[in-house]
Amino acid sequence: MRAICPVADYSRGYALLATKNGLLCRNNLSDYANAHTKGILAHDPEEGDRLVDVAVTQGEGEVILVSAQGQVIRFSEEEVRLTRRPSRGVIGMRLDPGDQVVALVWLPKGIQGKKLFLVTSQGYGKRLEIGEIPLQGRGGKGVIGIKLDAEEVVAATLVGEDDEVALSTAWGKVIRFEAAQVSTFSRYARGVKLIQIDPGDRVISAVVV
Repeated sequence: MRAICPVADYSRGYALLATKNGLLCRNNLSDYANAHTKGILAHDPEEGDRLVDVAVTQGEGEVILVSAQGQVIRFSEEEVRLTRRPSRGVIGMRLDPGDQVVALVWLPKGIQGKKLFLVTSQGYGKRLEIGEIPLQGRGGKGVIGIKLDAEEVVAATLVGEDDEVALSTAWGKVIRFEAAQVSTFSRYARGVKLIQIDPGDRVISAVVV
């Protein structure tokens, strides 16, 4: 299981799927309207690739992809061509050897008051102004989004001033806090310690609650 996306109306909107190797697929939500309990095939991955994140979109926003090594790229959703499922997708982000995409964030058109929240495996994190990430074309390497120190990015999500975030670790530790308590930093900062990690444990997820 990679993502749960609530959908009220399958007649409009799109499903945007991101893979570990930086590929993106965009399908009509109507393609999933008749999914049964056994599921339906949404993506046709190449060998060594897998699905990492999914978003439900309206087709007129922007996409942010975040990599484990701290790279971020932002581009128009319209650059991801519409395909029928299952498909392999198009290149959303070019990755350095050993890197992989860990998060897909969709920005609705005209969105205001939201920042990108980044979290690392060692429990560090920060908020980042969306404007710090230059809007560019699909398929580039992007720019550095967070400084890392023997760790990797494990999660990214949009947060507002009134949101709360829950972090969880591989060993079952959970912490909840207000997003506004986390300082906003530049792309070149590591951020602040959000949760104390026991030796051998690591953060695995961050969700808005």
